[in-house]
Amino acid sequence: MQGQITSTNTSVSTLSQTVDSLSSTISNVQTTYLKKADASTTYATSSTVSTLSQTLSGLSSTVTSVQSTVSSQGSTISSHTSSISSLTSSIALKLDSTTFNSYKTTNDTNITSINNKLNSHSSSITVLQDSITAKLHKLKLIML
Repeated sequence: MQGQITSTNTSVSTLSQTVDSLSSTISNVQTTYLKKADASTTYATSSTVSTLSQTLSGLSSTVTSVQSTVSSQGSTISSHTSSISSLTSSIALKLDSTTFNSYKTTNDTNITSINNKLNSHSSSITVLQDSITAKLHKLKLIML
């Protein structure tokens, strides 16, 4: 993208130099003709010079417009480049789906294992509670 901007800037500079050169040539031609020509030739030449001056003015406006457009696009490209760099950094900080899925699977497995152990311990506690209750009941009967 930067190469295209440089190329466009070079083209604009070349156009500007061409316009300056044409302006100088027109001025030289006008001076030469005014010195050598008769009145009718001078009028025709003057008309041609006027037409060329108008064309030159139009080219100058076009070059100015192109320079403005290139400058604006350069600013836009710089802004986009900055945004892309920022987004690239943000993307690099994100957790990829493979790593996430690996952690999720490991955590799901651990949770299932813990739940199974809790259920087993809960069952053991219930059995022990029933055993203690039965022993206390027996002890009460013995003491009576």
